[in-house]
Amino acid sequence: MKRINFHLIIFLTVYFSVNLAYAQVFDKEPDKKILTISKVLKDSTRVNPEKYLPILTEKLTSNISDQFRKVKTIHDWITTEIQYDTEPYLRYSDLISETNEVLREKRGICVGYCNLFNKMCSYVDIESVSISGVAKPAYITEE
Repeated sequence: MKRINFHLIIFLTVYFSVNLAYAQVFDKEPDKKILTISKVLKDSTRVNPEKYLPILTEKLTSNISDQFRKVKTIHDWITTEIQYDTEPYLRYSDLISETNEVLREKRGICVGYCNLFNKMCSYVDIESVSISGVAKPAYITEE
């Protein structure tokens, strides 16, 4: 059986001011702040990400002093607004991974999520690092 490699980009957010005990308490509900973003701002961000993504990020994180909450709000917005695109792997077609393309298409793969996350974090002075690796589904066995 032919071995298939799947590439996975894992993002790691590095921030030092978060208390470990607080970070362990994870709110599973999306942050309500994502509901405050207007359709006009979302659409503008998709058309002109260079201009509007910093504005959208600032609006999402305004009045939040805790870095963990900022990161969670950015995460929640991305996972609510951007659909994970599984079809490229099934069809072996083009992958949507560039930040502007992910925003325009409202879908992307793991590296697209990661690039968008890193870009949004940079706008609010949160350091984030991408770590790339290789993953394979459990159903594929070694030869």
